[in-house]
Amino acid sequence: MMYHCSFNRFILISLALLGLSVSSANAALTSGFDNHFDVDSITLDSVSGLEWLDLTHTAGLSYNVVSARLVDTADDLFGWRYATLDEVEDFWTSGGGLSPYNGGAGNWVEGVFGYWGPSVAGEEDAFFLSADINTSGYHEYGRLADYTGQDPVPDPLAYAILHYDELQDHTSVPRVASALVRVSVVPVPAAIWLFGTALIGLVGYGKRKSKVPV
Repeated sequence: MMYHCSFNRFILISLALLGLSVSSANAALTSGFDNHFDVDSITLDSVSGLEWLDLTHTAGLSYNVVSARLVDTADDLFGWRYATLDEVEDFWTSGGGLSPYNGGAGNWVEGVFGYWGPSVAGEEDAFFLSADINTSGYHEYGRLADYTGQDPVPDPLAYAILHYDELQDHTSVPRVASALVRVSVVPVPAAIWLFGTALIGLVGYGKRKSKVPV
């Protein structure tokens, strides 16, 4: 009887811990860390499993320059790649946005913009090159603009445009950065490990008790 009560208590505590873990995971976008960049220079999207590099790190660099750095094992951009505009759309959706992204975007922009950062520090605009090609020798880029800090606030409040324009691959523009992503290895929350490990232990303990003569 005592064993049964202890097991029930363990189940209740473990489920509570698991619930806390799952609820914390519901926040799809979180700040991350990378040894090559400043603190909070990475944004993890737990829905897609992709990490996004802050745009300020590639502002003013042409597609050709960034592409060469992506394959240089000695460069801090090695291991990253250009995101497609579809992946950007998924990223914005994880941040609370709604498709289609073609004009007034709503209050979610402020949150996503806060994670991803502007393409130029101190600005309200983020222009980003993508992996998408519409014209040979050019890559498409989008725009994310947060105007909530301006006084007076423009109307509409914010803009999120996926297909904003295209830029020749060898051309660099100070306000245009690169949308870079990489696959993240997301650790299983500690509460899940605790639940699984303890459950295995209790099952083993229950089997040992069943072998004790009555």
